[in-house]
Amino acid sequence: MVSIRPTWRAAPPPSLLSDLLDQSLGTDRTRKPSYRLREAVPPIDEFAVSGWAGDQLIASTQFWPIELRCDRGGFIDLRVLLFGPLAVHPAYQACGLGFQTTNRALALAERAKVDLVILVGEPGYYERFGFSNVVTQAWHLAGLDRQDKLMARAITAKAKHALPICAEIRKPSLRNKVGTIVPRATSIAPAIRQEEPARRLRG
Repeated sequence: MVSIRPTWRAAPPPSLLSDLLDQSLGTDRTRKPSYRLREAVPPIDEFAVSGWAGDQLIASTQFWPIELRCDRGGFIDLRVLLFGPLAVHPAYQACGLGFQTTNRALALAERAKVDLVILVGEPGYYERFGFSNVVTQAWHLAGLDRQDKLMARAITAKAKHALPICAEIRKPSLRNKVGTIVPRATSIAPAIRQEEPARRLRG
């Protein structure tokens, strides 16, 4: 039996998560530009989701705090998260597990009223979740090899009306005082943790 649940219910040991990422994404995954945004930055536990088959970790995704800096040099006053990496064990990659894991994670972010979610991924896969690379055509992420893989999904009305034409994606810094960072421990956690029990993967 496969179950998908928020990671704070049963956080996987780091060794299990590392093994899953290696099997799903390869050991060279840390060379990707999105990993530069994650270096020395802890993920946001409240939004992480994992998939389990018994005691085997078979799927995982996380969110990370990031910043958007507009072309005029100021920070964008939005709560922005970086989605991913999405990892699914090779033996389970043809059963919709990645789709359900992604939907569950995005639902948590939406419930918490996160303004904007950004990712680096294949458009053909992530467009189904409402992500678009139209607005990100003039955004900059250092080291990115394909601009079309930089995608964003505006969740709140505020984000839909405030997205910049040009922006730079950066790691969070202490200089940012406008609230784009969602801290690890926030008041949203109790509300999120009242949701229904772990969902079962539909066959």
